[in-house]
Amino acid sequence: MNELAEYLIDVLSPLGKLSTRRMFGETCLFVNGQMFAIISADGDIFVKTHHLTDGDIPFTYQRQGRTITMRYTKIDNDLLDDTDMLIDVIRQKLHNEKS
Repeated sequence: MNELAEYLIDVLSPLGKLSTRRMFGETCLFVNGQMFAIISADGDIFVKTHHLTDGDIPFTYQRQGRTITMRYTKIDNDLLDDTDMLIDVIRQKLHNEKS
């Protein structure tokens, strides 16, 4: 597990039981068994969203020569400096996903 994933598992523990798994060539984060975030090899964090809006930077990967776009949007890495705000942003996205 990479250092950023270890950090996120520590600070996001109030969200529930966290785990990681390698998928799409990246590190994926799970809360209570459900994937909610992807950490790219570049250290960018993408969080699951119900829909992408203008201005969102989606997570993409290559498969069989095609670009696959997923409904995971890049969050500002500056949130890593404010764990309360980071948790709030992720909780909001998780809540919106269930609505």
